[in-house]
Amino acid sequence: GSPASIANPLLELEGAQVARPASRAVSTQHIPPDDPAAKAMADPKVSEAFQDPEVQALLSRLYAGQNLEMHELARENPRLFMKVQILLDAGLLGTAR
Repeated sequence: GSPASIANPLLELEGAQVARPASRAVSTQHIPPDDPAAKAMADPKVSEAFQDPEVQALLSRLYAGQNLEMHELARENPRLFMKVQILLDAGLLGTAR
């Protein structure tokens, strides 16, 4: 099979949308406690990765429709790859196969 790529941030494999933290302030004070994004953003490691300027630039490109090949990112920018992996593990990004 082909390697996984990130096709559209914050979409699950089945296409069901989850909360979009990019559309709101990073502060979690107004987010319902059962919001999956709020739970993920409460983790300092996740919050730091999400707020990273390189990650934000990458998310902007993904929202604009650009695909991301994870194996290329791992080779070209290991630091950014690790931050994206944190967001994937937290459920804030989904992958398309």
